[in-house]
Amino acid sequence: MTLRHPRTLLVIASLGLALSLTACGDDEPAATPAPAASTAGGASSTAPPPSSEAPAGPTLELTVSGDTIDPANQQIDAKAGDTLVVEITSDRAGELHVHSSPEQQLEFKPGNTRLEIELKQPGQVDIEEHESDTLVARVLVK
Repeated sequence: MTLRHPRTLLVIASLGLALSLTACGDDEPAATPAPAASTAGGASSTAPPPSSEAPAGPTLELTVSGDTIDPANQQIDAKAGDTLVVEITSDRAGELHVHSSPEQQLEFKPGNTRLEIELKQPGQVDIEEHESDTLVARVLVK
């Protein structure tokens, strides 16, 4: 088979990568948490100090109550280079799996947590809450 357009090869490779990143399971290698994760209530974190400028990009407000996650299966549009801000209010600790390149596993604690996820590459980024195995959001990065 001969490909006449280099773009065709790029599209095929991108689709293959996107499909390989959609599976979530316990056998995934641990990823380093994003340094922008922070918690409220005076707890120490590795987050940089807040700046006077809000990051460019969408915001996702997430409520976790036991195994109930709201919203679930949210569709979000973003641009490459945006930062997705996730504001979490939770009654328990948990972990978000971000199926990006590289994959990220971001922990949150009971109470209020703010996470920032950099969206560097175009494609589809699924965000799942690990304990409930809920697809929280699918971000389409253009």
